[in-house]
Amino acid sequence: MHTLIFRSSPRRKHTVLLQAGLHPRERGGPDVLIHFVADLLHVERAGTGVAYGGRAYSAGEVRTALAQGVVALPLANPDGVGFDQAGDACWRQNRNDMSVLRGANVTEYEASVGVDLNRIFAPVWDFKKALVPGSSAASDDVFREDFRGTAPLSEAEARNIDWVMGGMPDLAWFLDLHSFAGTVGHCWCHDTNQATDPDMNWRNPASRKDVHGFGLEFESSNEDAACLFYPTMRGMEQI
Repeated sequence: MHTLIFRSSPRRKHTVLLQAGLHPRERGGPDVLIHFVADLLHVERAGTGVAYGGRAYSAGEVRTALAQGVVALPLANPDGVGFDQAGDACWRQNRNDMSVLRGANVTEYEASVGVDLNRIFAPVWDFKKALVPGSSAASDDVFREDFRGTAPLSEAEARNIDWVMGGMPDLAWFLDLHSFAGTVGHCWCHDTNQATDPDMNWRNPASRKDVHGFGLEFESSNEDAACLFYPTMRGMEQI
């Protein structure tokens, strides 16, 4: 697993972490991240600007961003991505077979291989305790695609990510590239509900059909119901 590190001087702090490739079947993330970083490096060397869609950035703005100390982890799940690409398996997990049932036949073996790397980080690994009752955000079932593994950071890939983060004490911005439903997810769901006003829900213009050509529907959440993707926590003090 390779990490790309950018800083303007050896003493510069690293404050930005960009990551991709955690879920193999959400394709494009690793390539997008590598091409994005290549764009930034070209701008820094050539002194020209760069544009994405209708937004342009000057060379000075790009240099300011890179000066924050950017770390990129473009392929967080190399074995899973390799397996998905080799057989077009639409694979979500890694390829760890330590949880495969004893005596499993070929079908059972393949169905129980792998751990969802996006479900094994410590803050919400114990989802039954951390999240609202009835949450289906993760599973103990080895046959489920969202199987959370046997313990927090049980997988080598997750420990690699944890090691990278541990070496960035000044980390301030973290972006994990996925490609599910065209959404931008914020980590607000890893906290208690932020408001009881039902009008304070998802009114982001990014969800408008006239912006992207397709619309996205969002749900509000409460103490006993899940939001569209992940339920909120019961309360941080319980973890």
